[in-house]
Amino acid sequence: MKRSMFKLIPVGLALVSLVLASSVFGNQASAAGPVTITIWSPENRPDDAAAHKVLIDSFEAANPDIKVNLVTTSWDDHFGRLAAAKTGGGLPDLAYTWQPNTVSLIQTGFWMDISDVWTAAGGASAFPAGQAKALSMNGKYYAMPFIGYPHGLWYRTDWFKKANLTPPKTLSELLAAATKLTTKNHKGICLFNKGLDSYYLLDLMLATGAETFNASGKLTINSPATAKVLRFIKKVDAKKLTPIGWTAQNMDDAKLPFLAGKCAMKIDSTSFMGTIVKEHPDKVSNYGFAALPLDGGKFAGWAGASSYGIPVGASNPEAAKKFLSFMATPANYTPFLAKEVLGFAPMLSKVALGTTLYKDPRIAPYANFLKGAAAAADKGSALVGSSDPRAAAKTSLVYNAQVYSQMVQMVVSGNPVSTVLKWAEMRMKEVIKP
Repeated sequence: MKRSMFKLIPVGLALVSLVLASSVFGNQASAAGPVTITIWSPENRPDDAAAHKVLIDSFEAANPDIKVNLVTTSWDDHFGRLAAAKTGGGLPDLAYTWQPNTVSLIQTGFWMDISDVWTAAGGASAFPAGQAKALSMNGKYYAMPFIGYPHGLWYRTDWFKKANLTPPKTLSELLAAATKLTTKNHKGICLFNKGLDSYYLLDLMLATGAETFNASGKLTINSPATAKVLRFIKKVDAKKLTPIGWTAQNMDDAKLPFLAGKCAMKIDSTSFMGTIVKEHPDKVSNYGFAALPLDGGKFAGWAGASSYGIPVGASNPEAAKKFLSFMATPANYTPFLAKEVLGFAPMLSKVALGTTLYKDPRIAPYANFLKGAAAAADKGSALVGSSDPRAAAKTSLVYNAQVYSQMVQMVVSGNPVSTVLKWAEMRMKEVIKP
């Protein structure tokens, strides 16, 4: 990505859901005559375009009084263009958004309340718990997630089987697996730390219950849970369980030794699936994806997702709601996801842990990856640095200041964990100071 639950309900029930949704949102479009809703999205990959075509064609067939115009923006100026439209006019009816921008815009009142869409879809349980928390404020919902890219543990299933290992459930088990899988031919795990690519540190912090800020906005980085993660990283480095020079590698750099068979595990997004399928189609069965070890925390790492929101001031909000409700119906969402970019995880709960999607001919060869992604999404947090949306602005400042990567560098350079935590606390206070 550029940014850095559930059983399938029968088709008959899905159709009933559509009828109910129609009654919820009314028939303003029909009364007012044909309307066109415009969607702005920076996603420019062919598979995404193909997936949206399937969805839009079926929506227009079911709603002949509504047309859909999908406009491709750019990753670099997407939110700038939205801001300009908010001031100068010409807002889209639906806009693609991702974290932490989504939460920030919720807090500024940019997105329309779409709680009725969520209710029609099944309420908070219709999507992963982390998403429901992040996309709501004061009991109301403001955006709907539709594709996910949760972080989890990529691992070599063949080496795990040979070593009689299963995906680790704690940090201690992760360390033990990395130790056992480190041989003269390969390392146990690929870590990385260059620049802004310190995601794995935040993933493990979430898994241990460490947060940079708590719900009230208080700085809480200096905690036993954070110390546990830093000690884990220190041991991995000291025991040489990861390739030499790893602190100078970013996330993409670390993909190379993993794909080359130089390490047994790597923490990464489920979107890495696309690279594996493209570069090693004959060895797909040698790879697995699982949720990260949940070791004292509530969330097994970060579960990123992209959502659609309706800007306040959009011209056709009711028609846009109909589109979202249509998308949030399993019978319509399943063929959409089956065409999407390989590695995008399903967000609709009834589909994510159901069976129909995974039987699709295109998806079936990689079903285990997406099932692991669904589990990671269900257990993951939609935010990094804090599980509470109110801290999103502060966590973004700290992340962009590269404090996390500096913490790791200090630890592997020989500084005591307690010293690093005290420094991090001081540095973060400087970063968030008004």
